[in-house]
Amino acid sequence: MSNIKRTWSFSSQLIKGKDPTPLLQKILIGTLSAGIGHEFYSYLHYCADLPSLQDIEKRPDDIAIPEEPALLYATSHMVAAYLTEANASRLMRYIDRLPLDFGITALRAACKRKAELFKVDVIREWAHKLALDVF
Repeated sequence: MSNIKRTWSFSSQLIKGKDPTPLLQKILIGTLSAGIGHEFYSYLHYCADLPSLQDIEKRPDDIAIPEEPALLYATSHMVAAYLTEANASRLMRYIDRLPLDFGITALRAACKRKAELFKVDVIREWAHKLALDVF
């Protein structure tokens, strides 16, 4: 195993189950280097504020929508990555609540990943309604 893989593996073990704290940031900086440690800590800090996919699927109509653009972007891509025919009806209810540009981002990313999603009724209906509203 290369030194880089060992370093990331060690870092992964260090952070497992821990909230981002200033001490954790210092540990990551010492383990990964200053630049990478700061970037990774920022990533972890954002992840801590994201709703979980399980919570979004359970409560698509009332789970809080992030307000910060970076969190909206991350959430829209997370939902896009897990959107399937089986969960489309629930996740589309959440996507419909996102600000329009982030809803479009989510659906575009999901359908780019799997074009067959455009055949799902709830997705087609959302896109059709969007087209009518925009044009």
